[in-house]
Amino acid sequence: MNQTLKRLSGVACTAALLSLTGLAVAQRPQDQNHGGQHFRDQDRSHLQQHYGTQAHQWANRSNRPHFAVGAAIPRTYHLQPVPSTYWEGNPPPPGCNYAYYDGYVVCYNPATRVINDLIDLATGQ
Repeated sequence: MNQTLKRLSGVACTAALLSLTGLAVAQRPQDQNHGGQHFRDQDRSHLQQHYGTQAHQWANRSNRPHFAVGAAIPRTYHLQPVPSTYWEGNPPPPGCNYAYYDGYVVCYNPATRVINDLIDLATGQ
């Protein structure tokens, strides 16, 4: 009987691990760049109109954070949501938000804070 319980326990653990792995795989696409760049060229000009003065202040600052696609944004950074009027017609992908921080506009997953796409308004990249 002990052997049977051990086998059932092993099967239950394996099933639980597969279930959790499946959940992680199901969530992973939200942390990718959605098959390419999400921001459009016209998004940069709209966002530059809104954040231009603020973003320009961050150009060439040595203490400015470095953001990159695939990197996580530290939880201590307070992100400002981008007003929907500036991304009208190009909503964020499911499970993502648009936000601004220190010259960057990012498309990110708020649960993981992983950056899917970004526009660097301070440097124009």
